Amino acid sequence: MDILSGATVSTLYLVLLILGLIYALFLLFSGQFGGGDADLGHGDLDLGHGGMDHGDLHVPGGDHAAGGEDRTGLSPISPFTIAIFVTAFGATGLVARGLFQASERPSLIWATLGGLIVSTLAYIGFTYLFIKPQGSSEVRVADLVGIEAEVITPIPAGGLGEIALVAQGGRVTYSARTKDGAGLPAGQVVRILRILGGVAYVESIKEI
Repeated sequence: MDILSGATVSTLYLVLLILGLIYALFLLFSGQFGGGDADLGHGDLDLGHGGMDHGDLHVPGGDHAAGGEDRTGLSPISPFTIAIFVTAFGATGLVARGLFQASERPSLIWATLGGLIVSTLAYIGFTYLFIKPQGSSEVRVADLVGIEAEVITPIPAGGLGEIALVAQGGRVTYSARTKDGAGLPAGQVVRILRILGGVAYVESIKEI
């Protein structure tokens, strides 16, 4: 008995279409794209000891960015692209069967090609329309070194406090310590010397 009967294949396409669409919508609205850990559903990130206020400024990590871990990117093989492939596979199969009267096996070929094409276009579209613009607003370590910031949580001698600064149009906060281990009060203006592991090393540049 041939398991690739017309009814069986059409039912398979319909089930895959529904399941893929539901899963893709879930991933889209939850922001859990997976693979490259791309998070498009939230307005802030917290990497290490660095934080963000509501300036909607993303601070991705990486060897050249403040924070450590690179979280910007969507993998070609991720839950989201797989969900798109499954959805497009089912939709293309139904179109091939219903509109073009394709038999079972040719419709499987068309469904596979349709899934690959649509999932590839979805990957390219999300990468260049959503994720690449995020990367263009990254706050790099090189951009932060040498700029002024304000102590918002007192830095105790030999300990950690917190500083705030404005970069790329957003207000960024970092855990901070002084280069010589001296304490600084809240309101002190400082200069950032370097950022390691999400901690900014600063020096005082004027008295409050």
